[in-house]
Amino acid sequence: MANTKLAGNYKTHRKTAYSAADIIKANFPVYQSLRNIRLANLNKVLSLSLLSTMIFSFVMYSVVVCKQKQIEAIHYATKTIGTENIELKTKLDNLKSFDNVNAKIMADGNLQQPVKIIEVNTQIPNLKVRVPQKGKEIGSMLGY
Repeated sequence: MANTKLAGNYKTHRKTAYSAADIIKANFPVYQSLRNIRLANLNKVLSLSLLSTMIFSFVMYSVVVCKQKQIEAIHYATKTIGTENIELKTKLDNLKSFDNVNAKIMADGNLQQPVKIIEVNTQIPNLKVRVPQKGKEIGSMLGY
């Protein structure tokens, strides 16, 4: 059953209060005009779009938080590997140093130390190189 009090215009609909009995019996106003029906439908569409936007934003926020945690884990692992790499490089540089290599070679007896050290001048001397001729030049010929 429709509530007869609300059958008037829109302003009387806004001023009318519902009694507890009407709410329990689900006697809500019936929209009389096409404008009110369109507004009610528009209200439903906007409410659904707002609700779906809120749900979508919540899901996307959850995805972003999960990805951020994964990126932080990868960043931490990268920093750990970088630190280990620096330690290993320092150890390798120590092993490759000239003194360590020289001491190891002397201990094994594979090489002997030189008796005399020859110093070489670091400047490159100006050498005059004679460029041989490639051959005799042949002049132009007829027919070719």
